[in-house]
Amino acid sequence: MSYLTKHGIPKVALDFINDDHEEAARLISEINQTIAKIEIDSNDKNLILPLLETLLGHKGTHFEKEESSMKEAQFPAISQHKQEHDRLLNELKALIDHWKHYQDTHSLKTYMNEIFPLWLKNHTITMDHATALFITSP
Repeated sequence: MSYLTKHGIPKVALDFINDDHEEAARLISEINQTIAKIEIDSNDKNLILPLLETLLGHKGTHFEKEESSMKEAQFPAISQHKQEHDRLLNELKALIDHWKHYQDTHSLKTYMNEIFPLWLKNHTITMDHATALFITSP
């Protein structure tokens, strides 16, 4: 089972980050439920693309809020943090493109259950944690 459950997501000192991470976990769960449907009935393949695009949009909006907060607080490592955000957005775009061309449930399932959760956990306990502490410190 993935750590992406309501009580398993690492928390940071900024509520909006925690709230956005919980929404990402909810979207991942919905995507995984849809993958399970597709594995039973391939006619449901059209259900996944809107969910993937919603996840991409959600992460883009979340990253914009985070980067705005970092800029306002003059966070010194904003460039490195933003690079990691950009890398993930490009990865999600490539995943969506791969789905459009191959409709490969195995790759999608691996990404949603292993790659993305691990990235989110590591990003949260390192970059987001440091960022939130810096922004909330007096």
